[in-house]
Amino acid sequence: STTTFKAGDFITPIKSIMNTYKFGDLNLDYSNLTLGSALPSVNKNQGYFVNYFISLINPEVKFQNHTPDISFITPYQPEAKFTTHINLLVSGSVYKTAETLIEWLDDKSLITNTSYSYDETGSNQLKSQKITFPDGNVSETTYTYAEEEGKTDMINANMVSIPLRTETKFNNKLVSKTFTDYLKNTQTNNLILPTLSQVFDLQNPAIAKNEIIYDRYDNKGNIIQFTEKGSNTTAVIWGY
Repeated sequence: STTTFKAGDFITPIKSIMNTYKFGDLNLDYSNLTLGSALPSVNKNQGYFVNYFISLINPEVKFQNHTPDISFITPYQPEAKFTTHINLLVSGSVYKTAETLIEWLDDKSLITNTSYSYDETGSNQLKSQKITFPDGNVSETTYTYAEEEGKTDMINANMVSIPLRTETKFNNKLVSKTFTDYLKNTQTNNLILPTLSQVFDLQNPAIAKNEIIYDRYDNKGNIIQFTEKGSNTTAVIWGY
């Protein structure tokens, strides 16, 4: 969190920002794990590393291994007994889930709350952002990415963090909806690049209009021709 004060006044704040974070979605109970236990399941954005330390009760015989395979003991020490100690090192993504902005004006506090929602089982991207303003108005923006849009080329190239479709509502009324398409074809010189940008009719959100068409790219991925809505086609000449 951060707090901003008036110049020369470290007592009276004028703005404060408080952030809330979440560490992945891991609620693992590993207190009863033993050698051979089934480990808790996690999604692809999370993981853990298990270190097994196995101590044989037979005098002075100890070994350490990162795998639970101790079958080689059996032929030589059929009466061996052992205890296990398990350390679980958990990893996961850190999500910013909320932000509270407080601004002071004439001894009044104005509070703006923002909440964030993520796709924690997919590409781990921001799915929606909801802002509640001091006057009670609410703005909410949602995003879709390559996985939701079925863009196989983008997924295979790990281009999963680029928002393709964005929709914004103000007090549950649609105020903006856009889409940018990415393709890999002769138009893009067989590179994965945007081919068009669209805006949707606010009265009929099913109708899309092309704002920009990216007609041609060179083999370096630089745009060399594009067409804007209601204007002539523009050519771009690069200096190399």
